[in-house]
Amino acid sequence: MNNKSKTKKNKLVLDVYEQPIYIPNKVYVLKNYTQEDIDKLFEYDDGTQINLNSIDQFKALTISGCVEKKTGRYCIIVLLSEALVTEFKKDIPEGISVCAHEAFHSASRILEWCHIKLAEESEETYAFMVGWATKCIFNTLKK
Repeated sequence: MNNKSKTKKNKLVLDVYEQPIYIPNKVYVLKNYTQEDIDKLFEYDDGTQINLNSIDQFKALTISGCVEKKTGRYCIIVLLSEALVTEFKKDIPEGISVCAHEAFHSASRILEWCHIKLAEESEETYAFMVGWATKCIFNTLKK
């Protein structure tokens, strides 16, 4: 079923996680969302709409270069698909891998925004951020 046009069967889960060190400091993790939910809350930093047509191809998707409409602040969005939620409920281990995968994207976007490139001297910073983001995504997935 397409997230763009589905009727809401489950209540939207929208968790915001803030880390105090780097900007953008907010990562939003969503499940049971619709296109309307995204349109209400977020847009790309150039003011264009975030189109969810491609999400059905993925178990999860990290979106950067966007802002919270309410505050205009940059943020990272992680969308968790129904397929991933279903796999997670069935204890299929791939879900943990997907969490880590999206966490790496989230951490990379945040640190690149801060001009911190992945290198030997920044590995610990990346490892910390990936661990933090993985925990955030996993916590939302568990709900």
